[in-house]
Amino acid sequence: MRFLKSIFRRTSSNDSLKEILQQSHLVIDVRTKSEFEKGHFIGSKNIPLQEFENRLEEILAFKEPIIICCRSGARSEKAISILQEKQKVYNGGSWKNVQALSNH
Repeated sequence: MRFLKSIFRRTSSNDSLKEILQQSHLVIDVRTKSEFEKGHFIGSKNIPLQEFENRLEEILAFKEPIIICCRSGARSEKAISILQEKQKVYNGGSWKNVQALSNH
């Protein structure tokens, strides 16, 4: 499984996420605007999954690693599958997981 994740240049390893969170990065939250407004990782950018493909050019313009999060990790996995080999991207799972990892 780890081999397959390396092929797709994505990971959900908390250790890897901690390292990325200590470097220059972008967190994209793919939940709806109303979900995002109820709580989110501070500094994250809200690009709802429904808009993701239409905003792909904007997303690919980011040069730093991207961490994608949502409520549980399911929508972030869909967003990652859209990017595939186009960008270095990490599945942060839930935004709360990303928040917890950034505090350590």
